[in-house]
Amino acid sequence: MKIEHIWPATLHTPKVPGYDHPPYAQIVVTTRDSGERSVHIAGTFGNYADGSIDVGDMAAQVRQAHENIRLCLEEIGGSVENLVRVKIYVTDMELYLSEGNAVEMELAKHAPATSTLVQIVRLANPDALVEIEAYAELGVGNQLLREMHMG
Repeated sequence: MKIEHIWPATLHTPKVPGYDHPPYAQIVVTTRDSGERSVHIAGTFGNYADGSIDVGDMAAQVRQAHENIRLCLEEIGGSVENLVRVKIYVTDMELYLSEGNAVEMELAKHAPATSTLVQIVRLANPDALVEIEAYAELGVGNQLLREMHMG
């Protein structure tokens, strides 16, 4: 098995004093001997490439977090159709349900993944209202399985 740690150039790279590189990988890809790959995408904020974020706008942050996840998947040759699980962390459940959920549903309508939604006290970025982790599987059998189960 091979393990790759990746930070896409298309995403904002956090700067941490004392580090000349990000303190974690945005993407970890494990490639099995069969060639199939498991993709783990770190918690992703709705930051733009320049580091800015739409403060107070849940829908915009959800949309941009998904765009960042899409860019991560594109970086390793995948797409949102490869998503198998997302974990969504929000600081305000009512705001997410009224503004962010419709965006989430629109973005996931073609390739629904399993999902967990949790409200927490705060996120590492104080301006972030949402953080989304994503997991994907890439391999020869994935599309066939999707077609069998999704019809």
